[in-house]
Amino acid sequence: MAINFKLSFILSLVLLVSALAFSTAAEAEGSKAPKKNINVVVEGMVYCQSCKQIGSWKVSHNNPIYDASVSVFCRGDDNGGVNYYKTFNTNTEGYFYAELKGFKISEDSLDVPINSCYVRVVSSPNVYCNYPTNVDYGFSGLGSPLKYENKTISYKDRYKAVVYAAGPLAFRPVDCSPFAKKP
Repeated sequence: MAINFKLSFILSLVLLVSALAFSTAAEAEGSKAPKKNINVVVEGMVYCQSCKQIGSWKVSHNNPIYDASVSVFCRGDDNGGVNYYKTFNTNTEGYFYAELKGFKISEDSLDVPINSCYVRVVSSPNVYCNYPTNVDYGFSGLGSPLKYENKTISYKDRYKAVVYAAGPLAFRPVDCSPFAKKP
């Protein structure tokens, strides 16, 4: 009977050690699984700043610029090198939606675009309002920083994007004299 007890005890220990080894291997394998990447989107508005507002960051929200170009760029290293650059145009309401195709982030690094991506005004097709302004840093320095607004877009399990905001950005009339044509 003592032999049966010893044999049962040894078999129990072997099973316990095997179960622990299998559990540890499964956890290690799970931690090696690739993290899910998320798409990045930047949105914002481009306006024509009235002559009365020049020198401030105020913009007339009723003067959006259709087909204005903005650039989105992201720095990729400590030396300031750019690893993403693309231009986007506004729609009829002055709104741009910039899906940064090819720029992916993992779920645990949602702050990466905030620290590395910026938006700058490029051009305005409005002949009366095409002088770039520095509203929200849209023209000088690195550009307009991104703001995280806890907004996501999802489509089933096929698509997920985190949306960041930039701006508002603006152009202004080159000539603000009393006799100049107003936009």
